[in-house]
Amino acid sequence: MEPNLQDPESEYDRLARLVAHYEEGRAKGDNIYLDSEDIEDICNFYIEGRCLKKADELIEWGRTLHPDDAIVYMLEAHVLIERKKSKDALRLLQEHKAEDDYYWYYLRAAAFLNLKDWDAAEEAGWEACRIDGDIETFTDFGSLFFEYNQIKTAICFLKQAEERRKDSSWVTLFIANSYRALNETESALSYVEKVLDNNPYSTEAWLMRASIHFDTEQYEESLNDFEYLAAINPNDEMYQVGIIRSLCLLNRDDEAKLCINRLEEEQPHTSCLCQMLRGDIFYYNGDYKKAHTCYYKGYDKEYFLADSTIHYMECKMRMKKWDGAISLGNRLLRYIPDNTEVLEMLTDCACEKGNMPLALRCIRKCIRLNQDDANYWLRYGSILLDMQEEKKAYSALHKAWKMMPEAGITNMMMAVMCCLKQDRKQMYSFLGRARKVDDAMLDKFLLLFPEEKEYIDYMDAKSAGETQTDKHKVQPSISHKSES
Repeated sequence: MEPNLQDPESEYDRLARLVAHYEEGRAKGDNIYLDSEDIEDICNFYIEGRCLKKADELIEWGRTLHPDDAIVYMLEAHVLIERKKSKDALRLLQEHKAEDDYYWYYLRAAAFLNLKDWDAAEEAGWEACRIDGDIETFTDFGSLFFEYNQIKTAICFLKQAEERRKDSSWVTLFIANSYRALNETESALSYVEKVLDNNPYSTEAWLMRASIHFDTEQYEESLNDFEYLAAINPNDEMYQVGIIRSLCLLNRDDEAKLCINRLEEEQPHTSCLCQMLRGDIFYYNGDYKKAHTCYYKGYDKEYFLADSTIHYMECKMRMKKWDGAISLGNRLLRYIPDNTEVLEMLTDCACEKGNMPLALRCIRKCIRLNQDDANYWLRYGSILLDMQEEKKAYSALHKAWKMMPEAGITNMMMAVMCCLKQDRKQMYSFLGRARKVDDAMLDKFLLLFPEEKEYIDYMDAKSAGETQTDKHKVQPSISHKSES
């Protein structure tokens, strides 16, 4: 008998066949039997594809097949978490405890992370690792905490994974990337070097090394790294992009141009890419009109180069071509949806065009990605103020002020809100704090409320002891709502 030389069925093919079998059977009204593992696989497939209604239907069917199986209730909790109903998920998990199951703790951790209860999430993670100390458990929790920007906690789990498998370059590079996210460059590079010590030809490690050097403006080092990568794989044009950009930022434009010309000659399919790179040279030299011309010629909707497209968007903004900039921004977000630089630029464009719903969507997403950035709350409050949503504006601006109570701009904006509320005493107090940091804040305030100059001058004189106690008092005269 000849051996079966066919490739074994891949996991994806098995899952696709399983899903098709289930959906076809249910469509015909057949009583399809699935064991609990099959239900878990199909449900996770639906969750990853954001097909939550299909997941609901599957879970309902799963209850009829396995009414006492905890996995069905855990999958229901997972769907609730995906819908941001984390409190309901936690209640369900508490009603159907499975304290010997890693997945039960994983879901509790995810729910607590959604609720920003960091300590409870971490406790659930370590409890899961206690009952299942496999390397995948630690990496799963490292990934989960990284996703929620709890980078230091993620590193703790990942280091435990590395302890269990010291030869796992993937885990070591994940730790390096985590330190990179914390802007701890030396630690990040030290973990990259650990990988290179074991595997000097690791393209993943060299690429991360090059990227870290480039992001930290160590362009000589990034140039050397990208040149090494290009030597290993000369047909990968993205390594050439790294070389060219490093040369540009080292003010070695002639060498950069030669590299572009050589790339275009050796790989003609990169002609659009090369035009974008020529645009980068002009962009880095501050010649935005010539950069725009090159970007216009090279921009290819089928080929995407994120950094150059961001530069192209900025050029359009400088030329006040708001519609074109918005179009580029929307395309960028399809590829890099969590890029706050693009979201901020798109917010600016939307405000210039008076498209306040778009501006709000973008700035709210910035806040979701980084709720501790006072500048996002400040911008959010300013947009709401422009829309005359004063209560919401006050709430957002007050959050910004609590994060940066000594900053001139946050105090000036609180003075604006107090002025609109006709609370002159608080207005003058906030304005005083703003002026201590930056005298120009008074001029910005008076551009909005020129009629308040008399009162401010009076209060300044009074504070300096230059007024008589019987001197007339200026009465509040706010009967308007000035645009901000």
